[in-house]
Amino acid sequence: MRTKSIRDTASVAGGRLTLHAQQRVAQRGIRQAQIDLINLFGVDHLQKGGAMLCFIPDRTIAELRVALDRCSGIALVKGEKDVVVTAFHQRRKVDHTEWAA
Repeated sequence: MRTKSIRDTASVAGGRLTLHAQQRVAQRGIRQAQIDLINLFGVDHLQKGGAMLCFIPDRTIAELRVALDRCSGIALVKGEKDVVVTAFHQRRKVDHTEWAA
């Protein structure tokens, strides 16, 4: 039996993936964005042995779809430390200007 090392895990936005998980994700065509969303919005359920099963319930997915649809045409202006300064309904296209900080 092979012992695990730090090289057997990979960092991802929502956590880390073991080598086994990396292989299964690749085999099953699961995208990084899906893993990130499940980590962000998923519900954890304790399993035998102490592992957690995490998934997004269908009801939550439906609620997220509605919320995303309602985000269309709304913009935020953010300041330092991502504090929201104001919010508005975006009626026209916004110039995407990049400023050096």
